[in-house]
Amino acid sequence: MKAADMLDAFGGDEVEKRLALTKLMDAYGALLTEKQAQQLSMTLNEDLSLSEIAEETGTSRQAVYDSVHRSCRQLCQAEEKLGFIAKRMDAAKKLSEISALLEKGNADKAAAIVKEWKEKEEEDGYGV
Repeated sequence: MKAADMLDAFGGDEVEKRLALTKLMDAYGALLTEKQAQQLSMTLNEDLSLSEIAEETGTSRQAVYDSVHRSCRQLCQAEEKLGFIAKRMDAAKKLSEISALLEKGNADKAAAIVKEWKEKEEEDGYGV
């Protein structure tokens, strides 16, 4: 999936995109420069406009726009290559499924999912 399309895959509305960007920032924010991280954080967490950020940081609105969009692209590319968020979401889904099966007393099915998951992780070189 292209980085440009990634945010659209997280959902159509702005709230979902903002939430997706926040997750990306949490996972990969350390890959950004201090200035990029600051400006993206101001956009996401403080809900400041580009003009407000430009005024506060002493840069132009266009420079902030470029920085925020470059940052978003970098975060999406990091997820494309590394897939930490997708792996985390997949693990949460599997754990939820296993938990539901165990609550229903279906330990054999839960064990089969764990075994399959472990084999997949070992195949991918991660091991569990």
